[in-house]
Amino acid sequence: MATVSRALRNDDAVNLETRSAVQRLASDLGYTPRTTRDRSANRPPNSAMKGAFGFVQPLNSFAFEDPLLLDFVGGMASRTFELGRLFHMVPTEVSQEEMCYGHLLEQGMFDGFILLNARPSADWRIRYLQASNIPFVVHGRGNEPVTYPCVDVGFRSGHRRAVEHLVELGHRNIALLNSLPGTLAAAEWDAGYREGLETIGAPIRANWLLSGPKTEEFGYRALQQLLESEPAPTAIICSNVLSAKGAEQAISDRGMTIGKDFSIVAYDDQLPGAFYAVPITTIFAPCRPMGAALADLLDRAVAGEPYTNLQIHIEPELVVRASTGQAPRSPGA
Repeated sequence: MATVSRALRNDDAVNLETRSAVQRLASDLGYTPRTTRDRSANRPPNSAMKGAFGFVQPLNSFAFEDPLLLDFVGGMASRTFELGRLFHMVPTEVSQEEMCYGHLLEQGMFDGFILLNARPSADWRIRYLQASNIPFVVHGRGNEPVTYPCVDVGFRSGHRRAVEHLVELGHRNIALLNSLPGTLAAAEWDAGYREGLETIGAPIRANWLLSGPKTEEFGYRALQQLLESEPAPTAIICSNVLSAKGAEQAISDRGMTIGKDFSIVAYDDQLPGAFYAVPITTIFAPCRPMGAALADLLDRAVAGEPYTNLQIHIEPELVVRASTGQAPRSPGA
């Protein structure tokens, strides 16, 4: 989050390549950061609030360990308030999510809802809110025809590009550390990874496909397991920089050199992966500006604008750093 904010302010503490990527993607989203003075001048009194937007967050053991979620919430909340509305995040147990939506709709608490993590198959939340005739906006897009406002992200193309980058460096034994299943992102990351390897006829091994929480511990334990496999991979794509950091530690503990003996790519650039001991190559899409864009689209949907005008597609960018290098001559060497 801090890296993105500094990049949007054109802070020299963030390297030029990262600043350019952040500013270019923010421009694609129509996101303009405001200064503290701007916010104070435009902040509406409570009496002028137009209404509220709701965001239902199912809870699991790792829900608030994901920095991407916090960045999205920050972007959604700040932009919603700038629009003269209140933003409410409603935590709920996973098993009670549908009941929670039903209660909120019955109470008429919100003018619309923001949905994160579109589901890979038919998303019951989308059908439920459409049937309830209430505006909503979705981060991602499911497999059904898209008849709603959304910010669509090239999850699949981003991971395919990461594979291509590693292949260009001579890697063929590439593993995937995916997030927990059940979201569009996880399904599309898997598909992009497979497409990239299938294009060059490289092996896709079941024991190189691991899923788990986006934590350092998972990254560390997963890499330990992968390095024991035969053959071992020479590169890995991680679901975020936290799991990549754990992977870095596991590699270092083996006495291996990151970027020489083993290469790492991670999705997201929200944490300062550029400032790790070995700066991490990332697949980058700015979450905070996307969160703000979701709030903007929902506000326009509530105002009655046609959904066909309220669909944005963002292609993530590959930011190459020192964690990726030429493949070693022998796997795991």
